[in-house]
Amino acid sequence: MEHTDKIQWEVKEPLTKDVYKINAQMQDLEAFTELLNNAFAAFVKKGYIEPKNITKAIVDAVSQFDAAPLIAYVDAAYNEEANRIKYNRAKQDFLKYKEAAENDIDATIQSLQSEYVKQALKFYRPKEGCIWRSRYLQVNNGFVSYDRSLLIEDNTERVRSEQHKEFLEKAKALYKEVLSFNEDCKRLSGGAITGVSYAMKGDAIITINEFGCLDFDASLTSKMNFDATETRI
Repeated sequence: MEHTDKIQWEVKEPLTKDVYKINAQMQDLEAFTELLNNAFAAFVKKGYIEPKNITKAIVDAVSQFDAAPLIAYVDAAYNEEANRIKYNRAKQDFLKYKEAAENDIDATIQSLQSEYVKQALKFYRPKEGCIWRSRYLQVNNGFVSYDRSLLIEDNTERVRSEQHKEFLEKAKALYKEVLSFNEDCKRLSGGAITGVSYAMKGDAIITINEFGCLDFDASLTSKMNFDATETRI
């Protein structure tokens, strides 16, 4: 995670960004949209579909290796064209091309899936599988790309409200107090005692035990040097 060292925030201001996830998903989408564009370019070249008819729904389906919506489009387009043919035999011959086209589309998408598996190291694989890409994929006149701004925004945590802002500032103030307290404890004990620490990590006046509770050991202050010339609290 990318963290900020700010003391004050504004509502809706970015708080953290999951830079690792952003980079991993961008790398995935760069490689995956290239595979998709190669497949759609082949479909256009073979006359199965025109670029303007490649819809977001078709892109989303193919991105999940589902040929059904594209085949349904091709089926409807061929049937519409076949209905213009007057002679039955000619119509039947024409419809054979439809079957060949649909088989070719199915084979191409299976090949796409195989290539995806072959290039596995390029891809981000969260538990939800391939469906996450649909949120970011977009298509314009047959060319598939992805929405970088949306991806970055989805992986950015922001200050959500005034209450969130106030809590952050309170927490940061406490954090700075603890840092200062730790430095005072180390200085007064010659580095032997920490102000706040986890349990089992050496002497500390305030510890967080294994149950997540705070413990306070006043006796440790007896080991500190409170000589007037040394003490600056």
